[in-house]
Amino acid sequence: RKVYAAFRKNGAAEYKKYLVSQMAKNMTENDKNTSLLVALKPHLSEERQIRTDKAIKFLKVMSLISFAKNSGILSDLENII
Repeated sequence: RKVYAAFRKNGAAEYKKYLVSQMAKNMTENDKNTSLLVALKPHLSEERQIRTDKAIKFLKVMSLISFAKNSGILSDLENII
């Protein structure tokens, strides 16, 4: 939230660039959980590999939601989530 307040003072354009870069980073980088799933994937059956891919996508979406909530974008929805 501190980041959000700082960018609000400096301008919306800079903040939007920051958000896009951070969201892209979240989608391309693997955290420890997704790294584990990626490492296990070759040892799984085809059906489980498909489910693992879905789990990895889910974790990345949850990471984006967490980022959005912590950055202040979802501050209005804080009581709902």
